[in-house]
Amino acid sequence: MSDKLLRILAVSILIFVGLNASVAGVLFLMDTIGALIGLSTEYIKYSPFSNYLIPGLTLLVLIGLFSLYSAYATMKKKARYPYLILAEGVLLGGWILIQMWMVKDVNWLHVLMLTFALLLLLLGNRLRTFKV
Repeated sequence: MSDKLLRILAVSILIFVGLNASVAGVLFLMDTIGALIGLSTEYIKYSPFSNYLIPGLTLLVLIGLFSLYSAYATMKKKARYPYLILAEGVLLGGWILIQMWMVKDVNWLHVLMLTFALLLLLLGNRLRTFKV
């Protein structure tokens, strides 16, 4: 597979994840009890959080905005962009694994995001081998 096709796939995943995480993060910040997103604080009862303020801020910055920045850097072939893709794969995978552990739940969205995290790790690793 060419580096251009790999970059297109990585950018597509990064934008999808980034936009969704940014919207969810903003909604959590606007309504820290989770009603705007269809959740309640009951969902996080096993976590160290009493509301969605800190998770929302973390989701917005580390997953949302960082994914979008990584997509931009990849489109522009900025220096060391494969490492940004790898970093987002690690952040997304870690976020989802910690979330599943804290909320004691696994759903289709967790599985989808873990799949995206794995794909980002594979794509970032493969793109490291092309001349950057």
